[in-house]
Amino acid sequence: MVSQSVHPGQTMADFKNDILKTHNTYRKTHRSNPLKWSNKLQANAQRWADKLAKKGYLQHENQSEEGENIACMKGAELTGERAATMWYDEVKYYDYSKPTFSSKTGHFTQLVWNGSTELGVGRATASNGMQFVVARYNPPGNILGKFPDNVFSSNGKPPPTTSSNNSNNNRTTRNKPEKRQQQPSSDKQTDKDFKNAVLRTHNQLRKHHGSGPLRWNSSLASQALSAAQEAAETNTLRSVDNNKVGQNMAAISGAELTGEKVSNMWYDEEKKYNYREAKFSSSTGSFTQLVWKGTTDLGVGRAFGPNGQTYVVALYQPAGNVRGLYSENVLQSRGTRPGSKKEDQGCGCAIM
Repeated sequence: MVSQSVHPGQTMADFKNDILKTHNTYRKTHRSNPLKWSNKLQANAQRWADKLAKKGYLQHENQSEEGENIACMKGAELTGERAATMWYDEVKYYDYSKPTFSSKTGHFTQLVWNGSTELGVGRATASNGMQFVVARYNPPGNILGKFPDNVFSSNGKPPPTTSSNNSNNNRTTRNKPEKRQQQPSSDKQTDKDFKNAVLRTHNQLRKHHGSGPLRWNSSLASQALSAAQEAAETNTLRSVDNNKVGQNMAAISGAELTGEKVSNMWYDEEKKYNYREAKFSSSTGSFTQLVWKGTTDLGVGRAFGPNGQTYVVALYQPAGNVRGLYSENVLQSRGTRPGSKKEDQGCGCAIM
């Protein structure tokens, strides 16, 4: 069952304005012309987003008339800004001295492709809470041989090129997801770095709310890893069958889910928390568990699905989110939020 209305935050109108504005902000940075909204592209994108929500996994549609970017997320709201920034974040891998297609940068190059003039986006949510976003572009980008003329560096000047004539220079290259093994690729955080980043970021955010630091618990980490691996195999995030532990979960496809990013994703719910009412809400439960003062131990597991998904499960002990105990365990923040890099904060990153 798919329900397009299951979006706890942005209305469709706000989502449309948000994603179009963010696209054009990034395009202006790269001296590309602004996109205008296309209802036709939106209808096509919405149709495919609905199908993806029924399928339960990301897959490009087998068509070449329109450019396409896709994303999915579970564990936090996939806003228009977040989806667009997820795709744009691939800019760090793009080599302007060798302007050509790469599966690592295809979302970014389509987003800023100067020759594209129209955008339409659809979104849908599956019954398990996974959110899917499909963006369609016209004319399509990622055309072999045309990258130097359409993907400019962010200093506003076209970079030096080393392009040559190519008999396939009118062929559109699709940014299809690659098969991914159950190990991070070389450009992703190692398991050790991921663990350290999750624990460090959790404790920075907890300190911000007057909560003590968490310690790493190998037993919890083992349980979390098993749950993440099961999610990767079944493409479904399920709660761990253990009522003695607290749980946070997230899934993402289309961008790297670093230890910093996933922690900030959960923490971002803080903006919706009502300290005066001090009680559980499904829209803030990830945040309240993260900063829960009575929790002392943390274990996190990460696994990768076959279509580019990343699944993260975090387990906490003692469990937080205990009814009647919010006032003494979820304290208001002190000063400026820690974490300096915008790309690691949920409001400016990609998630599913």
